[in-house]
Amino acid sequence: MIFKVLTIALLSTFLTAQTTGPSTSSYPSSSAVPPLIGIPANDVQPDWPGWAATKIVDATYPLAARDPNLEGQQVSIRVSIATDGEVESAKGVSGEKVLYDSAIAAVKQWKFEPHLKKGKPAKLSTTIPIRFVSADIITPGTQSSAGVDPSRPAILNWTSAAALLQRLAQPEYPRPAVDARLQGQVRLALWIDKNGTLRELKLISGHPMLVHDAVEAVRQWRFQPFLISGEPVEVQTAVTINFIHNGK
Repeated sequence: MIFKVLTIALLSTFLTAQTTGPSTSSYPSSSAVPPLIGIPANDVQPDWPGWAATKIVDATYPLAARDPNLEGQQVSIRVSIATDGEVESAKGVSGEKVLYDSAIAAVKQWKFEPHLKKGKPAKLSTTIPIRFVSADIITPGTQSSAGVDPSRPAILNWTSAAALLQRLAQPEYPRPAVDARLQGQVRLALWIDKNGTLRELKLISGHPMLVHDAVEAVRQWRFQPFLISGEPVEVQTAVTINFIHNGK
C-alpha cells in the first residue's frame, strides 16, 4: 500500500512538468508564433449546474507575437443549452474580453447530453470555463517513435490530455460542501487505454466531501486515441478538479 501511494505521488509530480514526445504541436499556425488554444478548465462553482458534453471543440486565438498577458488566461462562457443538447446562446461573463469571441465560437459547436428534469429533457443554463494556453505546449500526437517505447503508456501532462477530450462531464458542487463553505482540489491519476477509454482512476488527494462527485464525473470522460507513429498507445496523466466556493 505504501509503495502504491508513493508511485501515484511520484507520477503526480512527474506529470506536472513532463510530456511524452516532442513539444511540437499538431495545431496549425499561419505564422512563426503558435496560436493560443482554449481548452476546458476543470473549475466547479456552486451556481454552475453540472453537464455532460459529447462533442468538444477547442478554441483558437491567433497571435502576431507572444503575449504573456494572455497565455494561461481563463474566460467563463455562460451558455444556454436546448432540450436536444444544442447550444442556443453563449456569452462571455468573466476573464479577458479579447478572448471571448474565440471561446464563444468554439463552445457554440459543442454538443451536450440532454439535461433531464423529472425524467424529461429540459433547457439548461450553465457556465463553461475555458483556459487559453500556447499551442506549442500541447502534444496531441507524434509522427516519430524515436526514443519512445510504444508498448509502454505515454505520460502526458494534463494540458496535452485535455486536448484529446471527446466526452467531458462536469460535476455539480456537492450540497454539503456548499453548506459548509468548503472549497478545495481533488487530484486524480488516470490511465487511458488505446481506444481513449478511462481504464483506471486513483485518488491522489482531495477532501472526502468533494471526492465522490469529482470521481463520478471523471469516470464518464472519453478521449481521442493518442498516436505515436500512427499507432494508438495507452496514456497516463493526472487531473485536478477545482471546487471554488464563490460565497453565494
